[in-house]
Amino acid sequence: MVTRMTDSNPPPWPGDVPAVVFRIVRPTDKFDKIVEFYRSGLGLDIISSFRDHDGYNGVMLGLPAYPYHLEIIERQGGDANINSNKDNLLVFYFEDHSAITRIESQLNAMGYPTLPAKNPWWNDHDAVYIEDADQWGIVLYPL
Repeated sequence: MVTRMTDSNPPPWPGDVPAVVFRIVRPTDKFDKIVEFYRSGLGLDIISSFRDHDGYNGVMLGLPAYPYHLEIIERQGGDANINSNKDNLLVFYFEDHSAITRIESQLNAMGYPTLPAKNPWWNDHDAVYIEDADQWGIVLYPL
């Protein structure tokens, strides 16, 4: 079930989950390429960033006015321990199908082709599946 957000003020979290921000953190050893994919390709905003913090660099990306963030980190000196799996996905829901087409074209032009998803459900439901430089999948899905 997908909950649609109709304005820029998301509903409050339930009383038993008092968190105010939700962030997914993922490591990479292709930091600049991954940030470019999500920033320039998908158009996410850079919310915050840091350099050389206890051996890490990072960028937080997100949607305007929503407390959900994707943090991309790199450990200086390598060892990103990247374990991509074709079922690990970030799914972006769109009400405007032309936005999906535009973003898909941008990512294709950047060298990221549209591929079939491992899970056939996405392929059967008009979703667009593309992998970033670490081969982590994103889905652009029309509501």
